[in-house]
Amino acid sequence: MVVRSKSESELGFEHCDEQGNTPLTNLRYLLYVGGAKSNLRSVDKLIDTGRLGVPQISRVQLVSIFHTFFERRFQSFSRTSIAGEVFSLRRFYTDCDRLGINLTLNNVCDCYERFSLELWDSVLTGKCAVSATTAYELDGQVLNVIQGALELPAGVLISSFKYAELRRRGFIKAFKIDKSDLDEGFQFGADLLDVIDSFSLDSCLGELPLQLKFANGKIYEYWGNLRHPDKLRGKENRSAFNVERTHEAREKKRESGTVKSRARLIDIRIHAEFALFVAQTGFNVSIAYKLPFEDYRCTTIDGGYQVKAYKPRRGSKVEFYIYSEYREHFIEYLRFLREAFPDGCEYLFPFSIKGDKRAMAYRQTLFVDLMKSAGKKCLALKPLREKRINWLLRETHDLDFVAADAQHKVKTTVYSYSKPSFHIASQELSAFHASRRLSRPSILDGGCSPDEPEPIQGSPVSPDCVNPTGCLFCKYYQGVRSFDYIWSLMTFRYLKISELNLIPLNREIEGSPQEAVLERLEAVIKEFSSLDDECRAWRDEAEIRMQERNFHDNYRALIEVRFND
Repeated sequence: MVVRSKSESELGFEHCDEQGNTPLTNLRYLLYVGGAKSNLRSVDKLIDTGRLGVPQISRVQLVSIFHTFFERRFQSFSRTSIAGEVFSLRRFYTDCDRLGINLTLNNVCDCYERFSLELWDSVLTGKCAVSATTAYELDGQVLNVIQGALELPAGVLISSFKYAELRRRGFIKAFKIDKSDLDEGFQFGADLLDVIDSFSLDSCLGELPLQLKFANGKIYEYWGNLRHPDKLRGKENRSAFNVERTHEAREKKRESGTVKSRARLIDIRIHAEFALFVAQTGFNVSIAYKLPFEDYRCTTIDGGYQVKAYKPRRGSKVEFYIYSEYREHFIEYLRFLREAFPDGCEYLFPFSIKGDKRAMAYRQTLFVDLMKSAGKKCLALKPLREKRINWLLRETHDLDFVAADAQHKVKTTVYSYSKPSFHIASQELSAFHASRRLSRPSILDGGCSPDEPEPIQGSPVSPDCVNPTGCLFCKYYQGVRSFDYIWSLMTFRYLKISELNLIPLNREIEGSPQEAVLERLEAVIKEFSSLDDECRAWRDEAEIRMQERNFHDNYRALIEVRFND
């Protein structure tokens, strides 16, 4: 691979980001021993003053390759994603500097595999400074950067991380199903409307404290930039003149303000409007954050409204859809902006700016602090969008419609947002078993009487007619004298042993329900084998089939899906 080596001045990213954001820090620090570990705000000063020594010439070619790789990434990926990859690469360089290794094109692959193995061992031994999930993601990002920069085919670099092993040991949690009943989402929406109603422009510019009134009758006093009276300095050791002057200045600020002096209160209103807008439209947060403030007009379409920015001489580049119930809220918000910013503003959500440039990404910190102080729960916007998408999936059962509404591809909606619904599964399962007659064949391939399930004597597991394990502990369960029965039972035992092996090592198995199930299965199999020589021969044949991984059809698919590597 031939790449032109670049000078230090060519390792910057000023030409890559067209959004006007602060560019990523120049990668020149990777040429210096200790540069990757240094604070990025002061690393240029350390380099220029010679405190990091001289650049390592042997590193120039590899750093140039990484820089070219990240330049290409700007064409397809967000600045945030690239910054995360650069951070992971810095961690890799820091580790190599610690060991006194100069990373070059010739040794980078070997150094990565050593880095991955050490990180993996630190996770398993509990010595890792970060969580197992973070370490797994760090290893994956370093692998992707090196593999992409060097244009290596898949499989050349070998990671030591094994996701299945992390899951087995309990380091990484299993996939979460959606157990929320949407109550917290609806409550958050109601709280947003209470904040919007309380933070009118007159209230924001009027006398403090502002009264934030919730629908349940609770009132929270918000003081904005002013300190709460209980936190003011006492009069001790202060002259009466200074006390009076400070009091008069505070009263003047408390009684009335301007948009500039009450920017924090207006920000609260904009935060609430932004969260409501994302919840209603399903907009991606980063896109909604950058929407311009223009002359938006609503047109009725398909039971909702199409919103466009009106341009007399050219078509609008901004277009989105809102529900009819949200239209009045949106129009009222536009009116609020025109009154608060009569000279106009650049963004539809003009959060106050500290410094010369607006924050590159949306930060909910101010609003979270308010809701927390008021005793309310504040939902982050990504989970809020997930709730919205899953609610639409439940209500419509139309994946194509929901994907289009969320402005995603169907694949993205399925893999990144949709979650199995615990409530739908519970309802369907309950309805299924409620519709079945009580008098039926046993779930565990045996016989069953029409009586209510009753536990066998000393049973540690409650019997039920819903799953095979519960069926096994019912005193009405009856075996069947056949080879097919013992083959199925032995396959079920194999399944339970495999599940037992998945229990994390840090959990006790002694006295667990899994152990009780296996003991019960052994007892049933032993009882079947002791009937006569024919049953014993059937049992031996079933055991041979287990060794050959020749499973009964009742459980074959489940075993192959869950336990085959």
